[in-house]
Amino acid sequence: MKKALALLFFISASILAFSQNDFSDYQGLRNSGTLNEDFLMSSMDKFLSQKDTINKAEMTRGDQRVTEGFLLGSNYELDRYFFNGRILINDEVGNYVNQVLDELLKDEPELRSELRVYISRDPNVNALANDRGVILVNLGLFNKIRTEAELAFILAHEVTHYKKKHNLSSTLNTYKVTATNGSQAVRTLDGLLLRKHSYNRKLEFVADSYGAQLILDSDYS
Repeated sequence: MKKALALLFFISASILAFSQNDFSDYQGLRNSGTLNEDFLMSSMDKFLSQKDTINKAEMTRGDQRVTEGFLLGSNYELDRYFFNGRILINDEVGNYVNQVLDELLKDEPELRSELRVYISRDPNVNALANDRGVILVNLGLFNKIRTEAELAFILAHEVTHYKKKHNLSSTLNTYKVTATNGSQAVRTLDGLLLRKHSYNRKLEFVADSYGAQLILDSDYS
C-alpha cells in the first residue's frame, strides 16, 4: 500500500512539474492596441456612409429598397457580432493573418486598404467576408488548415466575395426570385430554395475561380 501511494505521489509530482515547466509562462490570445472605426463608429453612420455609394441611376426602386435594407441590416448584424466578446483585436493570430493578406494583395494596395481581418473565438471551421470590408476568420479553422498557402487561398476566396459584392448580389437575387413574377415561375417552396441555392453555388464557384487566380498570381504554392 505504501509503495502504491509512493508511486502515485511520484506520478502526481511529475505531472505537476511537467505542467509547470510547459505552461508556467503560457498566455492566451489577448487584445491589444487601440480600437478603430469598426468599433467606434455607430452602425447607423456606417450604413449612411455605404448608402451614399449606391448608384441609384442604375437601380430600380425595388432594388434600391432591398439594397438599403441589406446594408442597414448587415451593419447592425455585424456590429452585434463585434460586441459579443468573441472578436480579437490586434492579437498575434490576427496580426499573422493580416500579414498573409498583405502578401496576397501586395500588387493590389487599393483593395488591401479596404479590408480588415479579425479573428473570432469560434470553434466552427469557417471564414466569412462582409460587404463593409471585414473578413472574419474563426479560430476553429486553424484546426484544419495545414499550410500558409491553404490559409492564403481561403483569404483569396473571401476577398473575391467582398470584391464582387456577393452578399448583396445574393440578397438581390432572392428578392427577384420571390417577387411576383419570380414566385409565379417558381410556384413551390422547393423550387424557390433550389433557385436560391443554385445561384449561391454559382457565387461560391466564382469565389473559388477568382481566388485560385489570385493565388496563381502570388508567390504561394
